[in-house]
Parts: sequence; C-alpha cells; structure tokens
Amino acid sequence: MPTRASGRARVEWQRRRTPSAYARLPRGPPLIVGLREIRDPRAVAKLIEALAETSPAVRREAVVTLANQRLPESVSALRGRLLDSDESVRRVAVGALGYFVAPALLQDFMRSLADSDWRVRVESAIVLGRSALSGAIPGLRAALADPYWQVQKESIASLGRLAAVAAIPELLPFLESELADLRRAAAYALGELKAPRASEALRKLSSDPDIEVRKAAARALSAIDSGTLG
Repeated sequence: MPTRASGRARVEWQRRRTPSAYARLPRGPPLIVGLREIRDPRAVAKLIEALAETSPAVRREAVVTLANQRLPESVSALRGRLLDSDESVRRVAVGALGYFVAPALLQDFMRSLADSDWRVRVESAIVLGRSALSGAIPGLRAALADPYWQVQKESIASLGRLAAVAAIPELLPFLESELADLRRAAAYALGELKAPRASEALRKLSSDPDIEVRKAAARALSAIDSGTLG
C-alpha cells in the first residue's frame, strides 16, 4: 500500500522541479507551506506574487513562509502587507519583519503600534521590545494608555527590555492594577530597570493573592538590591 510522502520528501520533490514547472504550480496554502524550506529565487518570486492574492489565508501563509526564509529581498514586499486589509495578515507581517529589525523599519513598527486592531498592536509592542531600538520608547510609553490590557502588558514588558528608565513613573501605577497580568508585567519591568523607588510598592506585593505576582515582585526586589539602573 502506498504511503503518504513525508514533509521532507515533498520538499525534495519541489527542489527537483524545473523552472517552467514553477509557473504551473497551483496556488494556495498547501503549496506555500511546501515552499517554506526552499530558498530558491523562483520560489521567493511565487511567494511575493501570492501576497497579492484575494484570499487572506493565502496572503497570510505567504508572509509566514517568507519570514521563515528570512531573505532580505522580501522585506519590501512584507512592508507592503503592514497595510493589508486583513488583520491577521498585518499581524503576521509585523512578526515577519521582526526578523529584519533595523532603524529603517522603526517607523513601520510605530505605525503598527497604532493599528486599528489590538492584536496587531500587541505584536508590534512585542517586536519593538526585542528590537533594541531606543527610538521605540516614546511609542511604547504612549501605548501604556491603550484601551486593551494585552497591549499595555506587552508595552510594559518592552519598556523594561529597552531599559526605559524615564518610563518608571508611568509603570509604578500598574503595580496596583486590578489585573494580575499587569501587576506581574510591571514588577518584572521595574526589576529589569532596577528602580529603587519601586521597592516599597513591590514589597506590598509579597502578600498579593496571585502567586506569579509574588514571584515577580520578589525577583524584582532581588534585582534592585543587586545594582541600580533607575
């Protein structure tokens, strides 16, 4: 009985395709997934073409596949998807461009941090926190006022990663948030910033009803005792 080909076998089969065969390949997510491990200019060209497909699912998979290949020539096309009409495509485009973080992309990420969809804003906050770009700090500080707590949480975390000492006064109130996720995020961030002015509030969290908040506060106090950044 014939068996289903493995993922690797299918990839090797695609590698052996002739150039003219690429033009005949059907379009759709299954094909795009099959191209993920093929770093061939012909495959990249097909993926970039797929970014203009009418189906959001196809565009989304094309973005994910281009991100997996991490080829600089795809950056321009990926930037165009930050303005896609579909939220899921914009979101994965932000994540994909996170592999190519550079000062030239900062304004793109900052615009996405103000996207109309909160999930795109969350992804943007995460990417900015990993970017090591200090120019992201003003936007992240503004995002602390976002109406969605998920955006606030990732903005808090990113400000800690970026050593945004100037944001300490804005982070302190989150230690008293009704949401444990925000209290925990603020405690971790203030620990990363080694902010002595947060010590008293952090000690109060030693009796927090949430065990993860208590752990974060203890860790933050230990970091503050080890040396002062802010």
